[in-house]
Amino acid sequence: MGTGGEQGAAACRGERQQQLEAILEREQARGRERPTLERTTDAILAPLYYRAVFTNEPLTSGWAYDLVSHLMSDENSAAEAPDSASDSLLAD
Repeated sequence: MGTGGEQGAAACRGERQQQLEAILEREQARGRERPTLERTTDAILAPLYYRAVFTNEPLTSGWAYDLVSHLMSDENSAAEAPDSASDSLLAD
């Protein structure tokens, strides 16, 4: 793969993450708990791109709303959840 593809991907990812960061900052300004940029990228951006690139499923506003609702409900219950950093997906 050429450098152009890698640079293009990095530029696209950077732009999208800047947009997400702006959204998260607005949520914080409203006094709401805000998930991390990494968590938001994993919960919203990744599924959007996966669906757009690898499936024929539509990108509907209802589906996107469900992604955001799930992310925010996860963040609201994070204080009650065990520390996921110690959990390993590779553990037997």
